[in-house]
Amino acid sequence: MQQYLDLLQNIIDKGIEKESGRANMPKVIGISNAIMKFNLSEGFPLLTTKKMYWKGIIHELLWMLSGDGLSEEERYDKMYENYFKKYKDEFKQQ
Repeated sequence: MQQYLDLLQNIIDKGIEKESGRANMPKVIGISNAIMKFNLSEGFPLLTTKKMYWKGIIHELLWMLSGDGLSEEERYDKMYENYFKKYKDEFKQQ
């Protein structure tokens, strides 16, 4: 977690402002060649405030390692189909 916080501080202190590359979007601040390394034996480095669908995460990691040549749209459909089924009631409440 400290690596992430240090990286954010570095972006704030030394980042370069540029156009976002999308129409009607605010400018972005970034740096080049930032690297974060994690020892996975100490845990999975997931930083989020949202619920995560672990089965989908593992599925995507295994897919990437397999070298499967599905298109992005096909991969999206397969990867998130179960996620949306599982959490559809929660999405409806929001």
